Amino acid sequence: MSNARPRLAAAAVVTGIAVLIGLGTWQLARRAEKHTLIALIESRMAAPPVALPAVIGDADAFDYRRMVVAGRFLHGKDMRLLNRVLDGRAGVHVVTPLARDGGTTVLVNRGWAPGDPAAPAPPPAGAGGERVTVTGIARVPRPPGPFVPANDAARGLWYALDIAAMATARDLGPVAPVIVWADAARGDAGGYPRGGQAPPMLQDNHLSYALTWYSLALALAVIAVIARRRALRG
Repeated sequence: MSNARPRLAAAAVVTGIAVLIGLGTWQLARRAEKHTLIALIESRMAAPPVALPAVIGDADAFDYRRMVVAGRFLHGKDMRLLNRVLDGRAGVHVVTPLARDGGTTVLVNRGWAPGDPAAPAPPPAGAGGERVTVTGIARVPRPPGPFVPANDAARGLWYALDIAAMATARDLGPVAPVIVWADAARGDAGGYPRGGQAPPMLQDNHLSYALTWYSLALALAVIAVIARRRALRG
């Protein structure tokens, strides 16, 4: 029994070190994949803008692409993304449906605006029904993080972009599976909403995660060696 315990402890330490090293190596692999994806995103955003097709089969193929959309804003059907901050000021992002000539609708994030989220949104250019052209970055909304409150469509409380829920809440009919984040060139009453609000970008923290796992593996090995030496001296 006395010989079994040290062996079990040694096996546990070796297993722990192997797992920690494996986690660190996995993070390095994830980092390489993330760098490839970031390079793809940067190349898409650097490309000249193109017209958003009337029919989009694979929405991910248009993610982060610069797009041009034309149509008429559906004023009165604006929605506001709450808890948006610009230069230290609390406000909202104003999302306005844009009806295109082909009958489909595109949600446009017109940008940041200050003030009470319950107050009327600044009227968009084209509020009188005239045709407008918007250039911006197309994004496919991703599921929000665990700390983002749930949307409350019935009360008009939007904390995260949700194309299907927004389309239903505003009775928009067919809606494109991407949201266009308008360039800074857009700006209506009083300079708001202020376009050019960059959509969320990918974060690359994998190197720090890998170093953390490797450091823990090293620490566990050092602790095991110290403990072994003390046991032999005892």
